[in-house]
Amino acid sequence: MKKVFKLFGATVLTMFLFASANAQDINSAGSVYNSAATALKNGKTAEALTGFQKALSMAQSLGDDGASLVSDCKGIIPKLILQTAKDAVQEGNYSNAETKIKQAYESAKKYNQPAVMQEAKSLLPKVIITGGDKFLNAGKMNEAAAEYRKALKEDSTNVTAYMRLGMATFDSNETESIKAFGKAADLGSKDEAMKQLSNLYFKKGYKSYKAHDYKGALQNCLKADSYSDNKQACKMGGMIALKLKKYPDAVKLLQKIDGPGKFDIKYSLAMAYEAMNDKTKACGYYKQIVSNPRFKAYAQSKISTLCK
Repeated sequence: MKKVFKLFGATVLTMFLFASANAQDINSAGSVYNSAATALKNGKTAEALTGFQKALSMAQSLGDDGASLVSDCKGIIPKLILQTAKDAVQEGNYSNAETKIKQAYESAKKYNQPAVMQEAKSLLPKVIITGGDKFLNAGKMNEAAAEYRKALKEDSTNVTAYMRLGMATFDSNETESIKAFGKAADLGSKDEAMKQLSNLYFKKGYKSYKAHDYKGALQNCLKADSYSDNKQACKMGGMIALKLKKYPDAVKLLQKIDGPGKFDIKYSLAMAYEAMNDKTKACGYYKQIVSNPRFKAYAQSKISTLCK
């Protein structure tokens, strides 16, 4: 009986010592947690994150005694990882931000934080696109295109990514560019997509014009006009078509920008119709410019010989 008593006494002593040690461990974990909370309050996000992660590890080793602390840490850690990603965006470090957003998502998934998962999922393609824009603005089209394709893997319905991809690939891969703008149009941004594509073709036409490639310039102006109303493309293309004796194209483009006071356009249309042997329409336009001092003498001579 005496032996049993001694054994029981030893067990009680062991339990007391264990409880005391456990209490010390809980206090230590709580102290780390409180220090992390203070760091967070002072705006030291990275330091706070490290502290909460350490507190979580300490609390997890305490079993049920650390359950409450574990729950608190799991609730805040994914949010802090996401905040470090946002900080990286502010610093312009988009690659680092992308990595941290993915870490935040995985952490939120592991700790059952659906709101953080959703925010991270929504933020990721936007950050990738912003990184792509940095390349686009620097004229690094291949690098930009790679980022936009990456963004579309995260969100295949992102209109902005399709628009930017169209811009980045226009010179290197016209087929991919048109397809990207087409996807943007299908997703509800038809007017914007077609206008952007029209402007790109006009710019391409202007480059051809400056290089004295008038045939290429006209071709691109016609494409620009086919996607969206583009007054610049119509005027430049119409004048080039007149120069190349492509009179139907000249008429097609110039008529779209004709209007009150457009005497130079009316003069060009009159010449185009005259060259096409359409005297009625040619006369109609010559009569519209006869009141203008610049064209009066020429118009009068044409009216007297052509419009009998």
